[in-house]
Amino acid sequence: MIKEYRGLVRTREDGSEIINYDDPAFPSYIFDGYVYSGCTWEKVPHFHKDIELLSVHSSCMGYSVNGKNIFLEKG
Repeated sequence: MIKEYRGLVRTREDGSEIINYDDPAFPSYIFDGYVYSGCTWEKVPHFHKDIELLSVHSSCMGYSVNGKNIFLEKG
């Protein structure tokens, strides 16, 4: 599987995200790492039909879902 490199989001022409699942037999993708402030997750609007779960281990982050801004903190 090709993994993202430092938060690079790849999209199709319609804006849907290309997700490289960990195991095609069980379509899931787990990323446990540092999201740096310049990553494209911050800059590239994208969408997907998958459920997305986030956990902030340290510091904080802003997140936008369907135009609603959400502030996430550790925990």
